Amino acid sequence: MSSNKFVKRIFIFLSNLLSFIITSIYGFRKFDKCNNSILVINTEKLGDIILSADFLVSLRNENRYEKYDLLIPENFSSLFDWNELKFNSITISKNKYRYNLFYRLKIINLIRQKRYSHVINITEERGMINEELTLISGTEHKTAMKNTSLYLPNFILNRNNKLYSDILDFPYMNEYERLSYYLLKNKIRLAGNNNIFGNGNISLESINTKLKGKNYIIIGPMSSEMDKSWGIDNYKQLCSMLKGDIILIGKEDERDKLGLICSVGENILNLGGKLSLKQIAYLMKNCSLYIGNDSGLTHLAHQLNTPLIAIIGGGKYGKFFPYKERQDAVLLFDQMNCFGCDWNCIHDKKYCLINVTPESVYDKINLLKAKTP
Repeated sequence: MSSNKFVKRIFIFLSNLLSFIITSIYGFRKFDKCNNSILVINTEKLGDIILSADFLVSLRNENRYEKYDLLIPENFSSLFDWNELKFNSITISKNKYRYNLFYRLKIINLIRQKRYSHVINITEERGMINEELTLISGTEHKTAMKNTSLYLPNFILNRNNKLYSDILDFPYMNEYERLSYYLLKNKIRLAGNNNIFGNGNISLESINTKLKGKNYIIIGPMSSEMDKSWGIDNYKQLCSMLKGDIILIGKEDERDKLGLICSVGENILNLGGKLSLKQIAYLMKNCSLYIGNDSGLTHLAHQLNTPLIAIIGGGKYGKFFPYKERQDAVLLFDQMNCFGCDWNCIHDKKYCLINVTPESVYDKINLLKAKTP
């Protein structure tokens, strides 16, 4: 084991130990009087936060509380139009929270000062950070969306479960269904996400001049977990077959790999790392088609009702996709008996992904375009 990995493990161990101590101290110290307010916590990845959009809008539409707060990682703060969502934002740096004690105590004090009457931890996986932020809140009414965890040791999980007032116990639901069930259980009507991802042309004039109307395709070929990606070579071959303008999107550190795809045609524009999430949302709203993997950007296109094709494989099939099924959202994979493996592949290659050919995707694009007005 390298020295860097060893040091990181020591830091994680100490941070988890500190979390156990902090939740032991604050978890049993509840306020006698709370404000009529609610905090929703989601510290997971982009896709998990986007998937929760309908839940957030539905919760807010009920107006059961005087104040609504949403805590998410700071790198996703530009995702929502906060005025439209009607939540107040609380953003955190997960790394600073884990490794900087002063920052950690600052966030803890901020949450406790709010004296929430209800805190809901909707994070897809219960882990040290979202558990701690929920349990230190001082409210009697704390909700978790599942009673299991991949990251917490059993003795900590069992202790924490006793500190929640409400835990949903439906392990076989996908994440969208889990959130929808909570709404149903609490007699809250499920609503659409409206325009919470921003509106209008956000400083995209230089891009728009290069596009010929709205007949352009957006492709998000990367993923935070690259074993869920269809692969650069497949996207290169697909792009070589497509006509018209193509926009590639991704993060700054993915820009060079996106450049490899650009080499197959002058009709491809590499905007990796050049756009905010709001700008990406604007382009998605106005494109003819989005193509991507099982990723946060695909979830964004899906929530925006953009026609899409997603090559998703079977590693987490049913945990997220499919949800909110519609005719112009096509999921491609090679069905196998080992679906649901959580990407712990038993084969030498991920055949559920690689057996999807560029030709088959191209055929689906033509079929989808034929059905789309």
